[in-house]
Amino acid sequence: MVQAYILQLAQELIDDILDHVFANEGLRRMKACALTCKAFRLRSQMHIFSTIKLRSDICKEGQRGERIKGLLNILHSSPDLAKHIYAIHLGIWSFDSAWIAECPPFRELMALLNKFGCRPKELEVEGLDPFVSQSFPDTPHHPTSFEDNIFLPFLAPSIVCLRLFMVNNIPPTVISSCVNLKRLRLVCTELKTRDNTCTLEPYTMTPYPKIDTLEFDRPTGTMMTILDTFEDRSVLVNLTELRVLHSTINVKNAPYVTKIIKASANYLEEVQFCCSSEYGSLYYLEEDEVIPPFDFSRVPRLRVLAINTAVETTPSLRTAHKILTHIYTILTTIPTTNMIERLNYCAFLDMAEFKTFFGDDPTWGLLDSEIARIASSGRRLAVGYSLHVLSSLSYEQGDPGEAAMLELKDLVKRCFPQCTSLPNVCLEVYTYLEHAL
Repeated sequence: MVQAYILQLAQELIDDILDHVFANEGLRRMKACALTCKAFRLRSQMHIFSTIKLRSDICKEGQRGERIKGLLNILHSSPDLAKHIYAIHLGIWSFDSAWIAECPPFRELMALLNKFGCRPKELEVEGLDPFVSQSFPDTPHHPTSFEDNIFLPFLAPSIVCLRLFMVNNIPPTVISSCVNLKRLRLVCTELKTRDNTCTLEPYTMTPYPKIDTLEFDRPTGTMMTILDTFEDRSVLVNLTELRVLHSTINVKNAPYVTKIIKASANYLEEVQFCCSSEYGSLYYLEEDEVIPPFDFSRVPRLRVLAINTAVETTPSLRTAHKILTHIYTILTTIPTTNMIERLNYCAFLDMAEFKTFFGDDPTWGLLDSEIARIASSGRRLAVGYSLHVLSSLSYEQGDPGEAAMLELKDLVKRCFPQCTSLPNVCLEVYTYLEHAL
C-alpha cells in the first residue's frame, strides 16, 4: 500500500528524495532503494555506479579481478549504466601496479565503458602507502601503455577533475592533454621526467588546460619546475585564471603561492591554507609552519580566506604570537571595499595551553579591529573559529570536556568585542576535544 502512494509522486520528486538520501546516507541506502521498486531503480543505480573504484591487491590473490569481472558482467547486461559513471578512482601499490597498463580484463573494462558512452569527469590516482609515493607503471608508446591505450583516447577528452596523491612517474600528458581540466590536485606527486632529472620533455600541445581550482602541498622536483614556469604557459597548465587555491602554510611554499596569487589576482575568489601535517608531512619543522604574511591588496574578488595552523604545545607558545601577527598582517592587506564573505581560522592546540593562547596577547585586539574594518562595508561576514584541543587525559582518567569547551568558546568571544557587536558579522566558534590515547 505504501508503494502505491509513492508511485503517485512525480518522478522528479522521487529523484530529489533519492538524491537527498544518497547525500546523507551513502551507497548502503542506495542499494536498498534500488531493490525497492522500479520508480527508485534508475536514480539509485545512477548513484551506485557514479564512481568506480579499483585498487591494487595487497595479497597475491585479492578481489580486484573479481570486481572487474563483476563490472564487465553488469555492463554487458545493462550497457546504459556506463553513462552514469562520473568518476574513476585507481589505488596502486608499486609491487602491484602493472595491472593499470597490462591487465587484459581492466583494458577490456575501459574499452567497454568507452564503447557504451561513459565520459567520466573525474580521475583519481592514489598511492596506497601513506609514507612512500608509489610508482605509476607506464612506458609511453609501448603496446600496453596506459597513456596511449586508455588515457588519451578515452579519459583525457572528458576529464574535468584530476587528483593525484602519493604517486610518481606520472606521464606529464596525463595533465596537459586534459583540455577541459578545471580542478587539479597534486599532493606528494612527481611527474615522469627526462633521464630522471627535473627537466620535462618539451610539449607543444595547445591550448593548455585553464585550471580553475588548484590544490598542492610543498612542491618538489618536477612540480617546482611547473610552478616556476607556468607564467610563460610553457609547461602543462595555465594558472592565470585560477579561482580557488588550496595549499600549505609551509614557508618553502611561500614563493610559489605568492606568484600564483599575483598571476591570478583578478580571478581568485577562495584561498585556503592548511598545516603540512594534514598531508602526512610530519617531518617539517615547527618554524617552517608559520603562515607567511601574504598580500591580498590586489585580489578584488576574494570571498573566502581560511587558515589552519598548529600551535606549539609548550608553556612558552613561542610561535603563537608570530602566527597571530602574520594573520593580522594578511588582514591589513584586504581593502575596506571588498567582497569578503567568510574568514575561517582553525588552530590545533593543547588543553593546557588554550588559556595562555587566548590570554594577554594584544594581537587579538588588533585582529578584532581589522575584522571589524573588513566588515564595515555592511556586507554579511561569517567569521569561523575551529579549535581542535588535545587533552593529555585519557577517557579513563576523566573527561574535562564540556565545561572546558564552553569556557574556550567564551574566551574566543571575549577576544572579539567589536565583531560580536556588529549586526552583519556572524561569529561562529566550533570546538573539538581529542583525548590522548
